[in-house]
Amino acid sequence: MYVNAIEKYYNEIKEAELNGMNNEQNIREYFYELLKNYTNSQNLKIERETKEFVFENGQKKNIFLDGRIKKENMVIGWVENKDAKDDLNKEIKNKKEKQYPLLNTIFENSKELVLFQDGKEVIRVNMSKSEELDKVLIKFVSFRPEEYKKFQDAFNNLKRILPDLAKDLRKFFKEEKKINKKFKENLKEFTKKCQLSINNNITEELAIEMIIQHMLTRDIFVIFFQNANFHMNNIISKSISNILTHINQKSFEITEKIKSYTDCLSSYTKTITKDDKQDILKTFYSDFYKALNSKKADVQGIEYTPIQIVKFMVDASEQLLYKHFNKKLSSRDVNILDPCSGTGIFMAEIINRINLKDLEYKYKNELFSNEIDIMPYYISNLNIENAYFERTNSYEIFENICFLDTLEFQTKLGNNALFGMEEFSEGNVKRAVRQYEKKINLIIGNPPYNANQKSENDNNKNKVYIDLDKRIKDTYVNLSSAQKTKQYDMYKRFIRWASDRIKSEDDGIIAFITNNAYLDSRQDDGFRKSVQKEFDYIYIIDLKGNARKRNKSEGGNVFNIQTGVAIMFLIKKEIPINKKVIARTKSEAIQKVDCHASVEARNDYDNNVASAHCVNSSEESAKETNAQGVKTPCYSANENPLYQKKANIKYYNIGDFLSGDKKLMSLQQDISFFDFEDIIPDNKGQWLNQTNNDFYEHTALIDKNVKNQKVGKAIEQKAIFKLFSLGVLTARDDWAYDFDKEQLEKKIKHFLKVYDKERKKWADKKLNDANFNDNLDYSIKWVGDTKDYMVKNKEIKFNKNAIRKCLYRPFVKNYVYFDYPIMQRPYQNKKIFEKENLENICLTFTTPENYRFSNLVTIGLADYHVMLYGTVNTPLYVYENGEKKLNITDYAIKEFQNKYKDKATAENIFAYCHAVLSSPKYQKEYEENLKIDYPRIPLYKNFDRFVELGKRLIKLQTEFENFDCRNEEIQLKIEKDFKYMPEDFSMIKLNKEKGIIIFDGKNRIENIPKKAFDYKIGTRSALDWIIDYYKPKKLNPQKELHHKTLIENGLNSYDYKNIREYLFELIPKIIEISVETVDIFKELEKLN
Repeated sequence: MYVNAIEKYYNEIKEAELNGMNNEQNIREYFYELLKNYTNSQNLKIERETKEFVFENGQKKNIFLDGRIKKENMVIGWVENKDAKDDLNKEIKNKKEKQYPLLNTIFENSKELVLFQDGKEVIRVNMSKSEELDKVLIKFVSFRPEEYKKFQDAFNNLKRILPDLAKDLRKFFKEEKKINKKFKENLKEFTKKCQLSINNNITEELAIEMIIQHMLTRDIFVIFFQNANFHMNNIISKSISNILTHINQKSFEITEKIKSYTDCLSSYTKTITKDDKQDILKTFYSDFYKALNSKKADVQGIEYTPIQIVKFMVDASEQLLYKHFNKKLSSRDVNILDPCSGTGIFMAEIINRINLKDLEYKYKNELFSNEIDIMPYYISNLNIENAYFERTNSYEIFENICFLDTLEFQTKLGNNALFGMEEFSEGNVKRAVRQYEKKINLIIGNPPYNANQKSENDNNKNKVYIDLDKRIKDTYVNLSSAQKTKQYDMYKRFIRWASDRIKSEDDGIIAFITNNAYLDSRQDDGFRKSVQKEFDYIYIIDLKGNARKRNKSEGGNVFNIQTGVAIMFLIKKEIPINKKVIARTKSEAIQKVDCHASVEARNDYDNNVASAHCVNSSEESAKETNAQGVKTPCYSANENPLYQKKANIKYYNIGDFLSGDKKLMSLQQDISFFDFEDIIPDNKGQWLNQTNNDFYEHTALIDKNVKNQKVGKAIEQKAIFKLFSLGVLTARDDWAYDFDKEQLEKKIKHFLKVYDKERKKWADKKLNDANFNDNLDYSIKWVGDTKDYMVKNKEIKFNKNAIRKCLYRPFVKNYVYFDYPIMQRPYQNKKIFEKENLENICLTFTTPENYRFSNLVTIGLADYHVMLYGTVNTPLYVYENGEKKLNITDYAIKEFQNKYKDKATAENIFAYCHAVLSSPKYQKEYEENLKIDYPRIPLYKNFDRFVELGKRLIKLQTEFENFDCRNEEIQLKIEKDFKYMPEDFSMIKLNKEKGIIIFDGKNRIENIPKKAFDYKIGTRSALDWIIDYYKPKKLNPQKELHHKTLIENGLNSYDYKNIREYLFELIPKIIEISVETVDIFKELEKLN
């Protein structure tokens, strides 16, 4: 029972009564807050103030409901809220007469609650009795109407049989082409028609896929789009139907096989609104598409948009058009483009919003959509045409949808490279050119989210866009100070493309819903700096929902994804004419600056800038004529150095601890009601979590500029260390790591054997990328560089000396194969650890984009994910051809010696830095800074004590295997019987509450002090790391083919006997190290 939630509800009702605010509008809010506890437990969604249909005398009639609950976009319950003074029986009678649904319906007035199920009253309770209230709410959210159960059973069955149906149809068509002459002729004609109207590269195989998808969906679309003949007007549908007349029997078979689903769908959709249909269509299409082509869905990052978000974005776009440009969606010369149409839901909603008198003109001339994939292109086309049909009762082909890759095609057009577009049909090219020649005023949609494929073995890598990626490099990347940036994911590409598509001299808006990492991620500082320069106004609605932050205040997600989400509106206004400068000379340029230009703008206009933008009056480039008839240059909007855009940034946080459904409800209100916060970026390009402390007054520990300079020039840059590197990254840990050195050698040799076989196999073959990927041997794990090596026919030889010890996780050592390209990213670690026996030591800490700063000292290779997130290694020394060189800058030595005199040796500086980084006080004071930048080191008074504690921490963290346990206060109880061997090696468990580690039935360690768990690296204690990562790793041969290889070739054996003995030696040491480390941290906290 939700005791606290019910008690809170009672208190809120009581307070409302005392304040005379117990009307329906107020008290129902408290009821829905209570109900949310029950719906969340069942993964249900609450919707408020909705519309449905009922039939009266054969006519459709609207009914309006206070609330309803949905599961998987289907309504399974309804709620009617009333005032406390209302007669509930009278209200129920009234609703019955209006044919309100009673399948699973609550009527309540804060005093009494009545539940109807299957049309009958099943329970009536006094709401003041908590146990009865709890019971009825559980009964309400647990009930599934028969209609829903039938629908879900049919839908799940459809998803299950879809791949087999498609496979059967492919086989059928292969045979039919041989024996059915009429079918063969029609197929050829249809393929030709597709080539002419869509894309010249459409083959018969792809045409057959279109026919298959049509056969599997046509009966469903008839239901979605109601008019049985409507979709037959579509050119593709019409052509396919002609073909199906020659295979009537097979066509009938498919109809019968999916009939159970279509019957349920038909029954359900009779009473739902257009919005509900869009939700069902979205769910159906997403599941259908993933069932037929899961890899393509992953590449494009398919995640279709909830209708509440679509409606909000369309409505907000119209309001912002009016606010900033005095225009509306219906206005002439407002051209609208959805560059990644998906199911066409955005354009369908825009059609619903445009005034009927303006709709025909807008539809034919100013609405545009693009789609990259044939199936969504087809559905989008149908959906948009249907939206128009429903508004006008007239069918019109939507001529402005293009089947193309928006990012690639428009770049070609921009470069006048029409000769490079032979793959596109003439009709498609004409539509695209027409679109390209339009001045676009609103770009709206949900761009694909995918950044990287999960694995090369997924064989679904995103393509490269050379010109567009160069634009990203020139802007987002070049403006960034981050060591590593991931700016080439699809949604960033779409933002970059859209930012260039709406010209500086145009008035336009970009309305996208995307990942929200750009709001505060360090690696996105260049992105933030760029958009705040390129746009005049930026509106952000932060929907949060980042599950990876492990912060409950992030709340639920509006999509079914782990990353946070935000809606952005980027507004670009034409530069006013009075900001354009006409001048013949530098002095005249300065004089002619508009009087409203800021002092800062005038000061920025220094001699170099002004001179560069002044042109002699006799030059050909003079653009305007002054009053005396003398030609003078006029700066265009882009050229005026005195007028630099600086966006007015407005940010709205949707709220903390909200469920995804609650966030969607918040979007039902007008954007004008949102209380936006004005954001003024700091000089680091930070929008959120800005700090006001002395962090940047201290010396940088590391600096990218210092690292990139030659060693001799490092003193010119203020940083303590010269070289630093990210940790080693294998991208194939299952193959490149092992506790057993000999087993690792076997794995690498097996890997190279398969690699060499593939290298020889492809050496003389010239295949396109698709054939190459489809025929690669995926029994090993391919990563980009090994695949590139193979394409270039490069041999990779086994190197025994490359097997080295590596700190895989805190206090977890492993053997690694440290040789490129098997080691995907060695980074600069070869310079730090040139050979295994060469002395070195590193400050190892998490990269700034992590949510929590953590640090260690390491004496050998460390994995990039050693503390789970990205890590940086900063060494005391570097090696060049065996020669050891100090990695501390001359500048730092001078600074430290000026402050601390002769005590400032290299080793003491290193220990001091580690102690400062480890100080809880330092980490707390500069917490926000460390999320966006590399550490900076204050020069505190207590140098000697910091050095002493730093050296002790270094010893504990680097010599943990040889630690001598001496703490008599720690009395562990150890039970061991190493002769005993259990059947299951994976049962090692840590119970923190009881302070016990259980290995198996006869081996355990007890009496672990709670203090040992207080030492945390990241979010885990040292013991957590050890127990988690010394367990045998579970492989998944069903999902990963290369896992099957490891299992079948005996390359995944786990030496439980030796690992258990090692852990029984190691764990008591780690327990004592943890306790001592906690004490050291307390000492550090006392120091200034």
